[in-house]
Amino acid sequence: MTLKVIGAGFGRTGTDSMREALDILGLGPCHHMYEVNAHDEQKRLWRALVQGAQPEWDQLFAGYRSCVDWPSAYYWKELAEFYPEAKVVLTCRAPEDWWQSFEKTIVQGIRMSNDPESLGLALVRDKVFGGAS
Repeated sequence: MTLKVIGAGFGRTGTDSMREALDILGLGPCHHMYEVNAHDEQKRLWRALVQGAQPEWDQLFAGYRSCVDWPSAYYWKELAEFYPEAKVVLTCRAPEDWWQSFEKTIVQGIRMSNDPESLGLALVRDKVFGGAS
């Protein structure tokens, strides 16, 4: 199985709705941050990638036909190069609305995290936002 759709939108831009839509349209299962949080092996593989391991895209997306949200949205360019036949979809939201939602959810999770290897810290806070929280 190979990725057919790559989501490039940040979390809180409708990625869960897009995940559901892709599943309904037969382009699932769709990888979302939910998958990372639900599966220890996913968490291990993504953490290793964020810490500098070589990407093993086929292993990370084994069994998935699409991906949205973090962590994959951060790597959308690399994924588009690796899966050249995949369509790239950008979900977006008005900046003010996005920030309010992001601040109430993801920022709170980052601030409360006590796991130094957390993807919220290592990827979202440090790589996407340059360490700002």
